[in-house]
Parts: sequence; structure tokens; C-alpha cells
Amino acid sequence: MAVTRDLAVRGKKSDRLKSPEAVEATIISEKKPTVEDKVLFEKQKTEEERTEQMLETILIDEKLSSILIGEYIKSGDTQAMHEALRRNKFENFLREGEKEELLTIRTRKDADLTTAENCELEIKRLEQEVETIDDNDIDEKYKKFTEISDRQTQAFRSRVLNSEVRKIGLSGDDKAEAVFKPADGEPHIMVKGSDIGTLTNHIPRGHLREWLAGVVAKAIGAERVVPPTVIRKIDGRVGSVQAWVKEGRMAVEHFNWQTEANQGDLQLIATLDFVLENSDRHHGNFLEDENGRLVAIDHGAIFPTRQKKDVLSLPLRAVKEQSIDQKIVANLQEAIANPWKMELLEKAFKITLGDSAIEKFGEFKGRMETLVLNKKFGDYHFPAGFDDYEEYFGMVEDEMAVSETPPTVKKKLEPPTVAGNRKAA
Repeated sequence: MAVTRDLAVRGKKSDRLKSPEAVEATIISEKKPTVEDKVLFEKQKTEEERTEQMLETILIDEKLSSILIGEYIKSGDTQAMHEALRRNKFENFLREGEKEELLTIRTRKDADLTTAENCELEIKRLEQEVETIDDNDIDEKYKKFTEISDRQTQAFRSRVLNSEVRKIGLSGDDKAEAVFKPADGEPHIMVKGSDIGTLTNHIPRGHLREWLAGVVAKAIGAERVVPPTVIRKIDGRVGSVQAWVKEGRMAVEHFNWQTEANQGDLQLIATLDFVLENSDRHHGNFLEDENGRLVAIDHGAIFPTRQKKDVLSLPLRAVKEQSIDQKIVANLQEAIANPWKMELLEKAFKITLGDSAIEKFGEFKGRMETLVLNKKFGDYHFPAGFDDYEEYFGMVEDEMAVSETPPTVKKKLEPPTVAGNRKAA
């Protein structure tokens, strides 16, 4: 007995008391992990984290719906109560409906910044060569200008990032079409062969931002302008699923869109863009639905954390310096004063933004308080580099017919290719 105890105390020497199978298992477990082992481990860990986040989003959605329905019952607003119940039921359907693949709208495209920088150096070299060519040598100059144009295109495309976007059909207790954005479909940024992270930081969070926008919209009474959005798994991939906007078309296709559009919708979207720090509300990201109402889509660029970005919002420009509708102010004020809503929103921020959550949640509250205090929108201007967007307003102010997207704006924005939620990137 004394010998046995001594061997047990001395650790690995006790292996001589184990069966051959147990010794072999110990040796295997102590093998140095290979690169493939590490990659597989990280993938499994990431999938587990995404699944856990998905479950947390469901709890927050359910709790927020309960709070809203309780408020409507207490206030006697039966119409709002029924709308909340319908939305909650439809969100459950979006999570559980059987999926049918309909269309790949966009595939993932990573950015290669090294290639872009090399192209820009090549462009400078070619431009210097052009200066040395005789003015009469038209053919040679044309050749160089063609090379410069090709390099400019290559540089631009190397910097462009595209998220994977799919249109899916859902069936079961209901039937609907939706947009699916998988977490692993978020583009990465490459520099000299090294992956420096995704568009929304090192951990893909664009799909969670889509969901967070819907949560905020519900909390401040703006859910009418954001399609129901949930987090779920499709074919084993976690991502956001957002209801498709039926017969959706870009609102700016209309003449005098900023005055003829539903002003309540326009103010709601402007409010959301301001409090969400939306850096991507261009002409393709707010639509007119089949009933002529405005709907805001594509919230993957809210609360930017990789670098500081200014708010980019056509609706916010349209309502600048206007008095804010009293109901919007009252809903913002109520949300700020409601401890249950603010607690859920803070949890939603932590799930979505990780380490940036505390800072961004503080900014979010501050922006809501600013609107409540001022009761009017500020003197908004487009960020530097987006001055051409003013043409959407100047053309109307000059009473010019809007027959197509202004040419100067087309230089920065790709034309729409698919109807519905994804009119433009």
C-alpha cells in the first residue's frame, strides 16, 4: 500500500499501474496540437460563441416584446398591442420557418489593401511616364492612359468589401421571403497576406448590428420603419434574417421624395440614423414598400468601431433643423426613463459590440437625450467626400425632374441590380 501511494504522489510514474489503453490515451492527450488542430478548435469555439449569442438575442427579443405588450395593455392601446403580438409571432416564424434558397444577391468579397497600395504606386509611375511622352505621340499616350485607368479600377476593387447576402423563402405556419446575412459571410481586410479583421472589427458582428437596429427601433417606437429581424441558423450558419420588403424600390426614385414621402416615416428613420450613428444610409438603403411607406434596411454599419465615421444619412439631411414630432420625442423620453428597456438595450449592446459596448451605449443615450432636449434635428451636413449627395436635394429645390441618379453620384455608388431589400450595396 505504501508503494502504491508513493507512485500516485509522484504523478506520471503511476502510469505503470494503468492499463495499456489508459497509457495510450494519456500520450495522445499530451501530443502537441498541430496547426490544423488549432484552426479546428478556433472554428468550434467561434461556432459555440455565435450559438450562445443567438440564444441571448432570442431572450432579449422575448423580454422586450413582453415589456411593450404590457405597456400597451396598461395604456389601453389595443391597436399597438395587436401589432406587437403580430410582430412577435412573425419574428418567431422567421426563426423557425423551413428555409428554401431563392437567390444569391451578393457573395463575400474581402479587401486586399496591399494590392490597392501597389496599384496606386504603379499609377504614379505611369503618370510620370505620360509627362515624358511627346504630345504628338497620341497612340502611346492613349496606351498609358488606358493602363492608368485599369490600375485605378483594380485599386478600387481591391478596397471594396462585400458581405454575403442571400434571399431565402420561409414556410411553415406562415410564408415569407427574407434576407439572410451569415456571420461568416462578413468580409475581411487583408494586408500583405495577414487578416487584420472584418469590416466590423476582429469578430464579425455585422449580422448582430442588423438585429440591434431592430431592437432599438422597437424600444423607441420606431419598429414600423425597420423590417422584423432575428438571429438564427440557416444550414448550420448563424446570421441575421430580415423580412423582405415586398415590391420595395428606392425612395429617391420619386420626384420630391423628401417632401412627398410620409414625413412621420422620414423622421423616424432620421431619428434612428442619428442615435445609431449610421454611416451608411445612402440612396439604396431606404425603400418605399408596396403601401407607399418608407422602410430602412441594411444596418450593418451602425456604431462603427474600426475607425471614426460620421453619420451618413439622406433622411437626416431631408429633415435637418425641423421640429421633431412630439410622439417621437415622448417615446425617446419614455425609453430613457424606463429601467427595464435600458437594461435590455445595454445587454443587446454588449452582445453586439463586445468591448466597445460601454462606450457606444453611453454615446447612444447621449444622442437620445440630445434629441429630447432640443426637440429638433440639428443642422446636418454630409461628411467630407460625400458632397455630391446634395444633388439629390439641389435638383428638387431647383424644380428639376429627377429621371435618374445624378451622374456625379453614380461615380461613388454602384447601380441597383436586385429589387427588394438589396437595391444597392
